[in-house]
Order: sequence, then C-alpha cells, then structure tokens
Amino acid sequence: MAEKNASASTYDVGFGKPPRATQFQKGQSGNARGRPKGSKNFEHEVKAAFGRKIVIQESGRARRITIGQAMLMKLTAKAVGGDMGALRLAIGLLQMAQPVEASGNVFDSDGDRALLLSYLAENTLAMPTVRRRKKGRAR
Repeated sequence: MAEKNASASTYDVGFGKPPRATQFQKGQSGNARGRPKGSKNFEHEVKAAFGRKIVIQESGRARRITIGQAMLMKLTAKAVGGDMGALRLAIGLLQMAQPVEASGNVFDSDGDRALLLSYLAENTLAMPTVRRRKKGRAR
C-alpha cells in the first residue's frame, strides 16, 4: 500500500493528465479503427448536392439538368433582367471560368468591355455613407 501511494504522489492527475490506468498503452492508437473507408467529406457532399439531377420545364418541354446548372440559369436570367448583384456575381463567375487570354481580357472585344463598364457606371447605386454617433450623446 505504501508503494502505491508513493508512485501516485509522483504523478499529478489533473487537466491534460489523465490517470495512468486510463492512458493509451504504448504501441496502441487511440483511434484503432480510424476513419472508415468511403466516409464523405464536405467537398464531396457539396458536389453531390449540386450534381443531383432535377426536371425543369423549358419552352414547354421537360429537361433533366443538374441543380448547379439550374442555379446558373437562374443567375444569368436575373443578371439579364437587371439585378445588379446577380450581374456582378455572373461576371465574376465568367472571369473565373474562362482562361485569361494574353491581353488579360475575358471579354470578346474592347467594345463589349466598354459597353459593360458604361452600363455598370450608369446603373450602380451609390453606397450610402454611414455616420456613427459619438459615444455619450443620446438622440
């Protein structure tokens, strides 16, 4: 009994120091079976969700397309309809999807680029300035 108390007094049990009897034995893993084969990660789940096929009606005919394609069709329809947020997102996706040519331009011609920039300049709403109150002043 005295030996047990002597060895116990040399090792303090506390936060991050479990009792020796419950610690992993040398040569044994704490996760012996490991991650099961075929378990899905987030990237796989996202690709599976966006790749799932749905049926849409287009020009009176049923078409089977992926959810990702349907989302892109909706985004481009909104962008063409004048939704500025959708337009910005669609242009960003277009720039990411197309390889940049030697000129660094993803548009077909300089005329396309000029037309787009003029449209954005005319139709972009100015961001309102936010005034912050000083501390201690009540309104």
